[in-house]
Amino acid sequence: KQSEAKSYVGAVNRAQQAYRIEYPTFASDLVTLEIGTPSETVNYKYAIDAPVATNSEKALFTAETKDTQSLKSFSGGVVILTSGQTSAAACQTKAVGAAPPTVDLAGGTTPAACTGESEPMK
Repeated sequence: KQSEAKSYVGAVNRAQQAYRIEYPTFASDLVTLEIGTPSETVNYKYAIDAPVATNSEKALFTAETKDTQSLKSFSGGVVILTSGQTSAAACQTKAVGAAPPTVDLAGGTTPAACTGESEPMK
């Protein structure tokens, strides 16, 4: 069940990087990204975080579990660094629960990273 969310986080991170090469911003929703990722399945709710997505320098994607007793939540993010390169992170919560993990997308010279009660996706 968690492999579904992990797969979507990785796919959206890669698709956002490709989208940013073609357009001057990141995609603000899953429909615009055009990779067939659903906004909801039996196990998870998926979303591109709109407030971050309106910023052309970073994009955040969340996979929030519906089964808070047995599944972890996941997040992925991409940020443009001052060098012009992109940096991506894929994170998971350390324990089961609904709140998606936080991803540091500060940018500048700071690469994307998992923060708070999150860890790199395994």
